[in-house]
Amino acid sequence: MRNIFLLSLIISCSNLSSNRSVESEFYLNGGKIGEHRWDRPLIFKRISWYAEVNLLYDILYTTLPENSPFWHLFSDDEKRAIDGCSKSFIVMDYALDPKRISSIEMQTFAEKASFTRMAIPSFANALATHPDFHRHFLHRYDIYALCRQGEVVSGEILLNFPHFDPHSMD
Repeated sequence: MRNIFLLSLIISCSNLSSNRSVESEFYLNGGKIGEHRWDRPLIFKRISWYAEVNLLYDILYTTLPENSPFWHLFSDDEKRAIDGCSKSFIVMDYALDPKRISSIEMQTFAEKASFTRMAIPSFANALATHPDFHRHFLHRYDIYALCRQGEVVSGEILLNFPHFDPHSMD
């Protein structure tokens, strides 16, 4: 039994000296604006990059259809701007140390796929008051949209940070 414990300890410690990335999902459950209340969650895809046990960079993204109740959180100007996109993502991202992995690098990958960053302050402010937002410490995350105008050849953004496995936003 002791040997199994030591083997487990050695294996787990050997993993602490490596870079890894993890894909998962994240949910914001329901919402309310005015008298309009809904239970349906907003589901984000999530990719997290770790160096040892430190979260270096985290991105949560989703496409938001107009029939989603969360669409009501956008201002009219934001709705028009997003309607003008042939493909769009709503993004929340966090960088521990911009010298290692940064939002600027992510924006460069997005630009290579013909996406531009778009401010969505009304949506971001509304999302910041959601109960799950603070429960999951999202106050340190930047919230914005990525927009591609014109014909969609591929909706994919390749995230290829040095020393990590590549991932695609699609």
